[in-house]
Amino acid sequence: MNSVWAMARLSFAHATLRNSIASAAMPRLSYYRARDLANTPWAFARLKCTDEPLLSALASSALARINECIPQELSNTAWALAVLQICDEPLLNAIAAAALRRIRDFSVQHLANTAWAFAALNFQHKPLLAAISEEVIRRISQFEPQGLTNTAWAFATLGIHNDPLLDAIASQALRLISAFIPQDLGNTAWAFAKLNFEHPPLMDAIAAQAIPKLSSFIAQEITNTVWAFATLAVHNVPLLEAISAESIRRSKEYDPQALSNTSWAYATLGVLDTPLMAALSSESISKLKHFMSQNLGNTVWAYAKLAIQDFHLLHSLSAAALTRLGDYRPQELSNTAWALSKLGFRHTPLMDALAAASMNTISALNPHDLSGTAWAFATLSYQDHEPLLQAISAASMALLSEFNSQDLANTAWSFATRCFKHCQLIDSTSASALPKITEFAPPGLATTAWAYSSLDVLNPPLLEAISSEVLAKLEDIEPQSLGILADAKLKCREDVELTLKPYVMMFANELPETLDGGAIATFTQFVRDLRIDNFGAWGTRLVLSLMHFPTPSEDFCDRATQAIHQSACEKGEEQKSREAASALSGTALVHRRVFSYAEYNLKVGSSGPPLAGSFVRENGRKERGGQDKVQTCPLRALSSPISGLVDRSLCSEFQLLDAVMEVLSLSGGGGVAGDRRGNSVQGVVRLFVSTAPCVSCIWVLRQFQLLLPQAAVEVANGEEAYLFST
Repeated sequence: MNSVWAMARLSFAHATLRNSIASAAMPRLSYYRARDLANTPWAFARLKCTDEPLLSALASSALARINECIPQELSNTAWALAVLQICDEPLLNAIAAAALRRIRDFSVQHLANTAWAFAALNFQHKPLLAAISEEVIRRISQFEPQGLTNTAWAFATLGIHNDPLLDAIASQALRLISAFIPQDLGNTAWAFAKLNFEHPPLMDAIAAQAIPKLSSFIAQEITNTVWAFATLAVHNVPLLEAISAESIRRSKEYDPQALSNTSWAYATLGVLDTPLMAALSSESISKLKHFMSQNLGNTVWAYAKLAIQDFHLLHSLSAAALTRLGDYRPQELSNTAWALSKLGFRHTPLMDALAAASMNTISALNPHDLSGTAWAFATLSYQDHEPLLQAISAASMALLSEFNSQDLANTAWSFATRCFKHCQLIDSTSASALPKITEFAPPGLATTAWAYSSLDVLNPPLLEAISSEVLAKLEDIEPQSLGILADAKLKCREDVELTLKPYVMMFANELPETLDGGAIATFTQFVRDLRIDNFGAWGTRLVLSLMHFPTPSEDFCDRATQAIHQSACEKGEEQKSREAASALSGTALVHRRVFSYAEYNLKVGSSGPPLAGSFVRENGRKERGGQDKVQTCPLRALSSPISGLVDRSLCSEFQLLDAVMEVLSLSGGGGVAGDRRGNSVQGVVRLFVSTAPCVSCIWVLRQFQLLLPQAAVEVANGEEAYLFST
């Protein structure tokens, strides 16, 4: 066996010679010394050669003579088994038992190599690893970078948390950090993150050493490093910038795991690096056929977390996901549904498939995933998935005590949004929410109050508890939540209205008096700073009254509701008609289908013919040619500071006013900003909206008012009668 040992030392891989030596060795194994039995598998491992008959025979012979081995031979045998991926449990147990008796005779390299070998084989021998840990701590000052890295990697791979050991490794690593090669830096960072062991000085030192050496890192070392920093929530800007630049330059070297881990890391840290995410997107699309389910799930989650609507990537990810859903874990199903909903991306085939797959794994979801899945399907208004929501309801019942305040609020909101009024979960959620009510943040209080009010579920104990908590936190509640609370049927409604009113007055006062760029920019910034998307029904009516928009007659509102129903039925969409009825009942506050109806009776100048007609529009659905009209229309939507991914030009109110402007433009009546013909337009435009218009649509109404100052505008909000009739 000296021959094969020499070949291994020289890295001389001569297959014919090696096979001849193996054949000759087989009948002579009984004469081998313990050292030969250790050196032979070591040599075959160095040569990356697996001769199963010989190695099996060597293992049997080594097992019989393991107690004769010195520490180096024990370590080398374990190392060889790991490299060759031979998990011989009897032999490993024998090595561990022999090592325990002589652990103090092991060199530091042999300690590290033995730990590494057992980890590489995923073979956890707790007594041996405990002994290695104690010995490593005792002799930590003797360790070099590779030994430190291998030891940390081994304990992390096996999931063994040993704080004294990690503290000792970190202290020695800090002393030797300048000698760490890229592999040491990446693996050490990975190990500490895998064990969720925070050591800021070490992570700072790793970052400082990694930045100038990044060009020498292989792709996996780069992604291991950024994954580690994200997992430990270490936001090291210079390192992230350096990794971004290196990743963009070398993105073609990244495999699916590296691509998804990098996007996941930047999303987890909340770092929106547009050039990097574009490069990762492009490379991911080209390699999607090699993505595993985890890669697909992490990628779509990352882009949703960073609010990046990359539709090319989303379509490609959705198509790939459809072919692999059978491999998805329950949490990956939930995260994917959440991500698509967060981005407002409707892919009906995938959502249908996600619903079906989730039904089969619903019992494996934790409270956060259950509430997240319900939220996802409620957000995208997938009315056809009632069986899934019923399954979520049943699964949630057994876990409600484990739901945190946000999970409870999201669950109540989701089931109310889908109009699950007669649902045991609603009653049970209130019982679970009561003892945790002080833990609810203002948005959670607002959405929970809205959920029970919109369903008209009388639960005095819960609503009184919410009311008391709202009063206690009133001065700290932001305008968005105040708008929702003002519409909820709470005893504290008047106090909420008084607190909301100054914000409404401020908003009305900030509405521009002209359409010059400076005034618009100032108003846009004001809305961003106020961070509001919708004032709710009560707040919006106050805004509209301050803008001098009266409420139209009941006859008009009746015509509007009939026209909306008729429009839905004409298209043969019974489901849509039912949702229209739901929206018109006042139960649609947010994330629901919104319908608008308008009548116009206008005249351009004294000699122009009368222009009269009506339109029905639905949020998110443009009429044919609508895109071209938006490009020529003088009206401009406002990006929401809360739901900035939503294209507000798709709001039904915007589309109706856009359509009126188009009628005027085709008639020669103008309506273009700065065009005096707008002053000659007289008459009235009446608008009915099934829910309270968002701040963007209020701004569009203001533009319409400024462009056509002689035309009267009346606005009805379908929620008002429902909310304020009791």
